[in-house]
Amino acid sequence: MTDLLIIASPDLQVQVLPTLEKMLAKEGLTYQVLAPQSCEDRSAHAWPSVGCMVVLDDELDIEDSWWPESAVRVISRHHRLAASALVTQGGTGTRSTRMSKSAQRPAAPVWVSFGADAPTQPGDFGVMHQDGLEWLVRAWPAPEPTKRRPQETAQPLQIQALMPVAALGALRELPTPWVVGVLAGAVSAGAALSTSLRVLSAARSSQVVSA
Repeated sequence: MTDLLIIASPDLQVQVLPTLEKMLAKEGLTYQVLAPQSCEDRSAHAWPSVGCMVVLDDELDIEDSWWPESAVRVISRHHRLAASALVTQGGTGTRSTRMSKSAQRPAAPVWVSFGADAPTQPGDFGVMHQDGLEWLVRAWPAPEPTKRRPQETAQPLQIQALMPVAALGALRELPTPWVVGVLAGAVSAGAALSTSLRVLSAARSSQVVSA
């Protein structure tokens, strides 16, 4: 079984895969990468058994049925499928900080979204401005209030600040959504959050190649 399958352009692969590999190595997690061009015809592609699948290409034309059945689905909030993903998730899909390879997968699809904006659903990753800095953040369900007003239908969120964007080392040179997507994919596949953040801050400039 492949723990993480990531769809990214060749240029993006060169720039982020060394970092992704370090995030996954400590947990013994495996990954594969595919270019978007090889994924356009879902019927012609036999997906491997995969625990988590990340799409880092907003232009890739995919449908809900395109994903491996049991995979955690990680997608940009700017992809056209994101709206239907939120309906499917219903605001209840969440992920723990890490998940072992032997952990049982949920029967229903789990969606995790990412972007350079504030997350809107529990378990999603994003970016927020706080205390004069831009922060990588993740959303969790907020503690249930003693009383909820009848008109309140949205699930309240608790935002977890992860690290300042300014601490990303050389990866600050990359578009922030790419970095957030890689982090969301690694953590959703089972990488430890603390390890992933350390890897991001220690990224070297030699990993960044001009497109």
